Amino acid sequence: MTKILGIEVEPIENFVKGNFDIKFSLFKRKIPKILEQYNSLFDSILKTPLTYRQKTAVILNEKRNLVVAGAGTGKTTTIVAKVYYLVKSGICDENKILVLAFARNAQKELQERLTKLGLKNVTVKTFHALGLSILTKTKGKRPNIHEYAGQLNLLVDFLDQKLKELFDSNKKVYESLVEFNFFNSTQTYENSKHRQNFNTIGDYYKWLSSNRLITINKEFVKSFSELRLANYLTLLGVSYKYEAKHEAKDIYHPDFKLINEDIYIELWGVDRNGKTAPHIDNVKYLSDMERKRQFYSHSKSKLIEIFYYEMIEDDWREIIKSKLKKYDIRINPLSKNEIKKLLFELGEGQKKVEQYKLYTQFLSLYKSKGSPSFDQLRAITKNDFRSKLFLDIFEPLYYEYERALKTTKSIDYADMINQATEAIKDQIFINPWNYIIIDEFQDTSWDQYKLINNLLRQSGIDKESQYKKNKGCRLYCVGDDWQAINRFRGADYNLMINFRKYLGIEKWLLNSYTRIELDETFRFNDKIAHTSQNFILKNKNQINKSLKTFHKREKPAVLLHWSSQLYDEKITSWITNHAKKEMYRKKDLMILYRYQFHRPEENIIKHINQGWNINGKVDYFTCHGAKGLESDVVLIIDLHSEKHGFPSIKENDPLIDLLLTKKENFEFAEERRLFYVALTRARFETHLLCDNQNVSEFAEELKDEEYYLTQSYDWDALIEKKKSSNYHYNN
Repeated sequence: MTKILGIEVEPIENFVKGNFDIKFSLFKRKIPKILEQYNSLFDSILKTPLTYRQKTAVILNEKRNLVVAGAGTGKTTTIVAKVYYLVKSGICDENKILVLAFARNAQKELQERLTKLGLKNVTVKTFHALGLSILTKTKGKRPNIHEYAGQLNLLVDFLDQKLKELFDSNKKVYESLVEFNFFNSTQTYENSKHRQNFNTIGDYYKWLSSNRLITINKEFVKSFSELRLANYLTLLGVSYKYEAKHEAKDIYHPDFKLINEDIYIELWGVDRNGKTAPHIDNVKYLSDMERKRQFYSHSKSKLIEIFYYEMIEDDWREIIKSKLKKYDIRINPLSKNEIKKLLFELGEGQKKVEQYKLYTQFLSLYKSKGSPSFDQLRAITKNDFRSKLFLDIFEPLYYEYERALKTTKSIDYADMINQATEAIKDQIFINPWNYIIIDEFQDTSWDQYKLINNLLRQSGIDKESQYKKNKGCRLYCVGDDWQAINRFRGADYNLMINFRKYLGIEKWLLNSYTRIELDETFRFNDKIAHTSQNFILKNKNQINKSLKTFHKREKPAVLLHWSSQLYDEKITSWITNHAKKEMYRKKDLMILYRYQFHRPEENIIKHINQGWNINGKVDYFTCHGAKGLESDVVLIIDLHSEKHGFPSIKENDPLIDLLLTKKENFEFAEERRLFYVALTRARFETHLLCDNQNVSEFAEELKDEEYYLTQSYDWDALIEKKKSSNYHYNN
């Protein structure tokens, strides 16, 4: 053990890792002396003194530094102390320090805390604000930011208008839009999941309930083949009823009945060998097929048989047409204007925004990715037909968007970073900072990485002179890979996991960087730490670290309440049972939900606020929105399964995945990190309202009370007991 100020502390090797740097070895020997020299300085920064690890992190002064900081370990405090130390020790002037935050609220907090310490000249910005300031300096004036950059509704209206124009004027776009929207748009059973992926019929229907297949005529159908057939019949002008009762026998519901015709269509789900998907009983299905055929024969009904294997052939349309022709079924294809009306029959407001979400999200990520060529994207898709269709639509639409920016001499948010990066690469802008400090580094995206890496290296000049030019610029990143929850925005937590590879200083055979871990959380107790840590580390790809706590607790602090009650009833029942308990006096409450539309209705919020006001305030956030926040008690209210459950099985469209970092080889990896964030917002207790009908996989996992040190309540049984004996349960 090492002694500092007469106190024994753990060896620095326990939590600081230096790679291939002789100077760092010398620095390690100086750490005790530096800490003693500046101990009073550290103690003057905050009311609560910095921990030994925090102080060591603050004086860490290598060229590339990564601080791995767990939830509640004082990331923001460490950054503020780092800046204060650099200035007060004389190592660096205020105006030579750049601090970057992920979001505006974090940037504002850092700015305010530094200002209170008298540090008013430190540059504190978000990445977009940094890009904008670089462009303002290089261009001599602030660039015009297009209204589309801040108004999603306006962007959607623009895309809607341009797609209509392209539909009218561009034959390729017209054909691709029809094909994509009517026959290939849905992430479907056959499209996103191979038929072999479902083991039971229950698995399939569970998937189907979360991925509804809706025809042009607003019908919910049971397979992608049915969706294709229904839409094609509509475009051919052939009227039908879906699963209507057979006129001769009520118990039969043919897949399709042609209106005004005694003609029925059965779409048999078999391949060329007569095999069904694994989740369907093959013998029973074939038996049912034969029985239905006999019924149609005996009832003298006309039957058109179409097979699954025909619906996935390239000429499936011609196959259907030929079968309709055999029965002299009149075909009256819709006109182009009628098809246009169906294509663009959109709602208004949020509904319209949702319908264009694929386009707006793809546009944002495409530009943030550096606008790869469309040939490159097509090569990545390996000629996947659906991807080809979308790119054939998106490419001209993208050029229309860029033309609109150019015409108005405007930029969008992606341009702020991309154009700033180009200005740095071309040496139009020269890095004026000696220190770059990044908060929430796990949320860094590739466009942000390129901006920083070019600031550090000043690309565009030869390797040797580039190193000499920037040898004084140091990088100091703080983050927590356990809280990497923004892949959908383009963030890549691999930049943190593989920090040495991407941002290390070139030294001999491998890059060099220094990593330090902060493991003492000031927020929550040992039971929350135990539960959340064991939960997140089920994913072995996460950095393996262990959090220490200052608060000890005998009872579990993560509590699961299982109930079959309706959503609103669960929330109001929880408030009724907990608000008046003595243990919650003077404690604030944070209510979390996976999606914004799970936020309680206003009448429920009123009930919650009135019930809890004897204790403290109540805040409401999505789990993403709660990142960086904390409260005494946390209540997660939507623990159920299915598409919008937790974990959410709503998958990104495969098209979006073209522009995102590669998916991890661990199921629900990002959802698990998001759930970890939710669990660790609480200082005192985290409560989970769990649906015992549609069971959340995460809630089911946490039922292992021995491993996770949680506690479960069968709320339905307790409510019945309460009704009979006025029973109240206590935690």
